[in-house]
Amino acid sequence: MGKHLPRQVRSALRAWLTPLRKPQQPQALIYLVGLLWIIRFRSLREIASRYGGSLDRLQHFVSCSTPCARALQHQGQQHLARQAPGQAAALLVLDDTPVARNGQAIEGLGWHHTPKGLVRGWCAVTAMLKVGAQRFLWAVRGYRPKKNCPPGQFQSKVELAIQIVREAAACFPRSGLTVLMDSWYACAGLLTAIHAAGWTYLAAVRANRLVVLPGSPRKQSVRSLAKSRSGWRTVRAGKKHRYRVRRLRAWLPHVGDVLVFVVRNGGEVRGFVSNDLGLSEAAMVRLYGQRWWIETLHRELKQHVGFGELFVRKWAAAERHWTLCGLAYNLVVLWNGKRRRSFGAMVRAFRKAVSSDELIQFHKLLVKTS
Repeated sequence: MGKHLPRQVRSALRAWLTPLRKPQQPQALIYLVGLLWIIRFRSLREIASRYGGSLDRLQHFVSCSTPCARALQHQGQQHLARQAPGQAAALLVLDDTPVARNGQAIEGLGWHHTPKGLVRGWCAVTAMLKVGAQRFLWAVRGYRPKKNCPPGQFQSKVELAIQIVREAAACFPRSGLTVLMDSWYACAGLLTAIHAAGWTYLAAVRANRLVVLPGSPRKQSVRSLAKSRSGWRTVRAGKKHRYRVRRLRAWLPHVGDVLVFVVRNGGEVRGFVSNDLGLSEAAMVRLYGQRWWIETLHRELKQHVGFGELFVRKWAAAERHWTLCGLAYNLVVLWNGKRRRSFGAMVRAFRKAVSSDELIQFHKLLVKTS
């Protein structure tokens, strides 16, 4: 029983189930199977009815049991770090994603900014680990607006991102990861935390961000640096996109020496900063282009493992649900290995190759071997 599961699946499950007590392990496996095998409407009732679980036990596991989501994430991170030791080319990408929700007695609801406007619901700060062609959900932290947060427990998105970086530094103490982020996270506290870990970063900054050029007595905005006619290079990104890029050495207040890249695309001006002082214009454009993978990750999580299907009201249950969605996502990616296909194709192939019954019964193998 369980021995017919692929080696990558058995290894990942053995690691991830370690923090759970024995009565919790079958509930976790039933929930994982529900996330991966049910196509739509992954409610607790639907998961329990399809896969033979007790609704009360499943509800208690998601909403009330310990350990917390952070402990489960930490165990998953340790396993991923063992799978990719010393990966100098790995990327850590930071961002956040909203989940629309509305209703009464739902903990932590708030309004969140999105490219399409304000959305009422929950919000999660996420980190993606990219190693070669493989992309994993490294961490997820629920963000609650201050007015909807218990006294003394509020943490900003930047503070949550700093926590993620420091935890990742403990898992990759000797690797040269590069951290990518948009302008929302390009704050001094986060940038200095990344630099203190011995990593490099590439962050977008707003056009009004102030920097000091060598020999200049005053601060200048990124937008003003775009007015110069000299020092520009044309960088191609694929067949259709060309950018004009100006590269300057500067001092960023409260951060230190950085490279500033001013990018012009038609009439639009964007700024980027990096502590990699040898980064070229072309390398910067290629590197930041990979930040878009976390947007793809968010879409895949919501489409294929139910990241946005939250049929719970407690905040702790939401964080546990997101954590289990991440474990389900990473399980499929680990099983797929380095084969190049979309995540949707990965999930369909995973369902054909792996027995849901064997996956649910895996906890009995752990009991026999413990």
